[in-house]
Amino acid sequence: METLASLARLVAGLAFGLWLGATLALSFLAVPRSFDLLARESAREVLADLFPRQYQFGFASSAVGTLAVVTVGLLDGFDTFVVVSVLAGLVAVAAAGYASVRLAPAFAEEAADERHHRQSVLVDALGLLGGGVAFVGLYF
Repeated sequence: METLASLARLVAGLAFGLWLGATLALSFLAVPRSFDLLARESAREVLADLFPRQYQFGFASSAVGTLAVVTVGLLDGFDTFVVVSVLAGLVAVAAAGYASVRLAPAFAEEAADERHHRQSVLVDALGLLGGGVAFVGLYF
């Protein structure tokens, strides 16, 4: 059982780590650099293609991470850190799911306005917070 729990921790850590890395890379590297290098309209087109993919990846990876943390809890017991990781993982899943269903279509159709951009910042913040807390909680 200990080996399975370790494997589940590894899967959860990889899933949340990849989601955090992808979100940070896109939000803090790709978006600003796109607007620096490309004309505004071209940058919007590039990002309209990237955002839906980012949110779909975020939903999938945070769901896998959360399921893996639940598996850790089932195998090792639900201590405080595992429960916090599960709840934080659910926040990340909800944020990415909302973005996939509500925000990604607006970006893909280039119908995104200022409200959508504010929501994407909030969703990214919630996803980073949830994924980060879930990731850290795994190793306490």
